Amino acid sequence: MSALRRIWPGGNAFLSSRFSSFLAYGSLLFALLGGMLLVPEGDIREGQLATRDIVAPENVEIVDVLATEKRRGEILAGIPPVYRVDEGVVHQVKEEMEGFFVGLEGIRAAALSPLPEVVESFSRKWNVTENTVRWLLEAPKEAYEAVRGLLYDLFAARFFTQPVRREDLARVLLEMNTEIEKAELPGEAMWVAGILVTRFLRPNAAIDEVKTQEKRAQILASLEPVRRVIRRGEVLLRRGDIVTQEHLQALEALGMVGENRRFFKALSLGIFIVGVVVLEYLYLRRFALFFLGDNALLFVRLMAVCGVLVLHLLTLRVSPVFLVAGAIPLILLTLAGWEVALGESLLLFPLLFWAWRMDLLGGLLLFVHLLSPVFLLGKKRAERRHFTRVGEMLALFCGVLGILFALQEGLSFWKALAFFVYGGGGGILASVVALGSVSLFEHTFHLTTEVRLMELLDPNHPLLKRLMLEAPGTYSHSLIVANLAEVAAQEIGANALLARAGAYYHDIGKLRRPQFFIENQASPNRNVHERLSPYLSVRVIIGHVRDGLEMARKFRLPREVQGIIQSHHGRSVV
Repeated sequence: MSALRRIWPGGNAFLSSRFSSFLAYGSLLFALLGGMLLVPEGDIREGQLATRDIVAPENVEIVDVLATEKRRGEILAGIPPVYRVDEGVVHQVKEEMEGFFVGLEGIRAAALSPLPEVVESFSRKWNVTENTVRWLLEAPKEAYEAVRGLLYDLFAARFFTQPVRREDLARVLLEMNTEIEKAELPGEAMWVAGILVTRFLRPNAAIDEVKTQEKRAQILASLEPVRRVIRRGEVLLRRGDIVTQEHLQALEALGMVGENRRFFKALSLGIFIVGVVVLEYLYLRRFALFFLGDNALLFVRLMAVCGVLVLHLLTLRVSPVFLVAGAIPLILLTLAGWEVALGESLLLFPLLFWAWRMDLLGGLLLFVHLLSPVFLLGKKRAERRHFTRVGEMLALFCGVLGILFALQEGLSFWKALAFFVYGGGGGILASVVALGSVSLFEHTFHLTTEVRLMELLDPNHPLLKRLMLEAPGTYSHSLIVANLAEVAAQEIGANALLARAGAYYHDIGKLRRPQFFIENQASPNRNVHERLSPYLSVRVIIGHVRDGLEMARKFRLPREVQGIIQSHHGRSVV
């Protein structure tokens, strides 16, 4: 560590708690940019247009994965599934047959001649014709038992132990009717047996997934892959072709893409990001030291940059010139100041230009997005009213650049119009994203910005409204103090807007007991403190600081304003 101090005096600071913030920032940059950079062979991605011809440098025999998969699919489609008997269906049919014959035997035993309503009820319950039920009830015992026994034998042989698919029903029914004819039953008995077979027969087959997979795996294991030979000098990919999986497969077989290439790309990206992060730290330490000491601002920087990068991944699908990077300097200008926004933009430009593999137009648009807001607004912090103007200027710059590039390249009118629309739309969207993000970060992290301070000076703010109505004397006093504080801050170069906002709210604690303070008493001759003990009076007067701090926290006032409330009486005697 002592050697580090001699080589790099600021090393200890960097290796403090800030290190985790910069490490997280670099890691997220690597994750987001790596997703775009680490794709096969630079611009060669499936579905894209090839930017150059690629020729095979040597002979090689490869397995044609696509042809092999196609052949496997065709074979799999022709392999029928293996079926098994669904025991649930078999059990259901057995119970139905048992219940059917038990019911019949109960009626047969109860009366010699069944009543018509009994026959009708039984027929409706079991969905069998009345003539069939009447025959079963009135038939001699031998004929009845013959039909019953034959039905059980047929189902035991062809249904309970063999799977029957829906498409097999007609065949199985025909086979069962053939067996009924061979049984030489009397005419009506044969007719009744056929009806009962039709009544109870249904599909009972279920696919046996395990055996089906085993059968398919056994067949596929014996399948030889489809191979093809790539000859030296063969054009694997022509400029303008749409890259397919087959192209990528050939390139990988020749070692022209693959994990080794991705590894070196990842290594170079990691080194680039480490360099950017270290340079950023050194820049901030030299020009914006306050930023390094504010964990909230460090986190806001991380969220703003990474959030815009994620959004870029979405807008890239619309058009490569549809950029929203201008939101980054706008957010940082508003929340952290000109120095931070300038440094971040200067360091992000080469990193994003390289990682996003931009062409000339993309690089120019990125440059405009990252740096024009910084120079358009200058060293003053951006306010909400500036966002619209910057968005309009960004849209104009980017739209004009798109048209100029289209004219230079001889592109069609519609292509030039698309460049103008998407380039200009990116500028507008960047200002909208920045506006929403600033509001979110302000309220989430309690950041004090000029925009936030202007909102606090609005007389319609709930606390100021209460102060005006419930403690008018305190409100008038606060306005006078605000005027004095603002002028004094301007004279010494302090933040005049913060001084005014702090003066507005420094006495809000008096809202808890406004009548205990003389400026709010209707008659000075009737002072409520005359009826209180000195100790209690002191507690009430001093307590307005504590009460004000509680109200400030409840209404989520900025930390700086809370500090003014807490310290506006100093440490001396009140």
